[in-house]
Amino acid sequence: MEFGAARKFLADRGMAYFYAVFTAGYFLLPMAAGHRRVYYFLVLPAVLLLWREIAGFYRNNLLAGLLLCYGGYMLSTLLWSADFAARPALETIGYAISVLSFCLVSGYLWVQQGELMDRFAHRATWLAAGAALVSIVAWYAVNPFPASRLEPLGVMHHQNKAACAYGIFLVLCMYYAFGERGRDNRTVYALLGLALLSLVLFTQSRTALVASCVGLLVLVGYRALAVVAIGSGGFFASHANDSFFWVVTQFSGMDVQTGYRLQTLGTLVQGTAAAATVYVISLIVL
Repeated sequence: MEFGAARKFLADRGMAYFYAVFTAGYFLLPMAAGHRRVYYFLVLPAVLLLWREIAGFYRNNLLAGLLLCYGGYMLSTLLWSADFAARPALETIGYAISVLSFCLVSGYLWVQQGELMDRFAHRATWLAAGAALVSIVAWYAVNPFPASRLEPLGVMHHQNKAACAYGIFLVLCMYYAFGERGRDNRTVYALLGLALLSLVLFTQSRTALVASCVGLLVLVGYRALAVVAIGSGGFFASHANDSFFWVVTQFSGMDVQTGYRLQTLGTLVQGTAAAATVYVISLIVL
């Protein structure tokens, strides 16, 4: 009876609440190990308890089947790897199960409990924007601005990975800014998106910037082109702390002034090429 009551609670709202706690933990927990434990103790057991509901939901879903087949194939390659070891292999399998189960439960919750999950997503954008503002202020209070790459709050202590995580919420903010009813709501989410865009730019992660631009184009179409244009500007003249810039100038014997002129022209070409690439992608996906 207690087991059935637990499954009913999870199927009703419990799973969504655990999912929201795990998402918020990205910004509130200091280390990735603690964040993984939240998933192992809250979300993963709930997924295992609701395996019948989730399996039934994906029974005729071709994409889910292909994802599982691909994941199984990639894990099977561990068996014939040259440096195979049991402990690292088990850790990799554990991470893979966590990622696959997170993807599957995300799709399940967004369809089955769309209204509740949308409410959580709105709150998550507020949390992400607040963490972005705190990150910018705290980082540049003790590090040179803008000569250092921002390392934002969160469990990922790498600029590219962290910027990609924040970029997801940037796309959500822009989606709400274009889709919300009422001018005040649109203005609020536009400001939240500006805070998140600033963080992505200060991390100087071109990967996250391009990924966010493509996501915006898919979600909001041509209305995102203005945001993409702003983001593409992050490519131009963003080399005061670019490692490539310093490597080239130091090893070639080039003076800094000449290096600035050369790199400025190069980033101008790069930014223009990025804008053109995004435009071509928009012609395909829109």
